[in-house]
Amino acid sequence: MFKYGSVYKELRKEQEVTQTQACQGICSISKLSRWENNQVEVEFSTAIALLRRINITLDEFTTRAEIATESELPKK
Repeated sequence: MFKYGSVYKELRKEQEVTQTQACQGICSISKLSRWENNQVEVEFSTAIALLRRINITLDEFTTRAEIATESELPKK
């Protein structure tokens, strides 16, 4: 179902950033934990803020998560 939170978790741990540090002023620790464990999705703006906190660009994240971008979608 969801997989993007677990990708974020891997990246956060690679950066040696704790959940508390990552979510401070952005969301609750419980919300981050549920996202990282693929139980919920977060709003796009929250995800972007969390990525910025660990110095990961959206491009880096989408590559790591293997998210199809508009240019990769099949033409109709």
